[in-house]
Amino acid sequence: MLKVEDLSHFYGREKILDNINFELKDKSFTILTGESGSGKTTLLSIISTLLKPTKGRVIFTDISKNNSLDTIRNRYIGFIFQFHYLISHLTVLENIKIVTT
Repeated sequence: MLKVEDLSHFYGREKILDNINFELKDKSFTILTGESGSGKTTLLSIISTLLKPTKGRVIFTDISKNNSLDTIRNRYIGFIFQFHYLISHLTVLENIKIVTT
C-alpha cells in the first residue's frame, strides 16, 4: 500500500501541491488526470522518490526498512516518463533490462 500524508511542494514561492492526502491499495489501478501545470508530474516525481517533498511524507507499507532507496525503486516503483529517452541502438527489451538488473 502507498499512503501520502499532508504532502505539499513549492518551486521557489510557487505552491504546486497543497496538503495532498490519499491511499492506494495493493494491486489497485489508479488514474491521475489534470490540466497542464496542475502538479501531476511533481506528485509522481515525489511518489517515485525522484524528488523530495517540501512538506509531508510518502509511506510504502510492507517494505522492509532495510531496503535501500535503489532497491525500493527497482522492486516496487514503475514509472514511464512522458519523454522516455530510450537508448536508440537498443531494443525495447534491452532498454527495460537496463533498469531491472
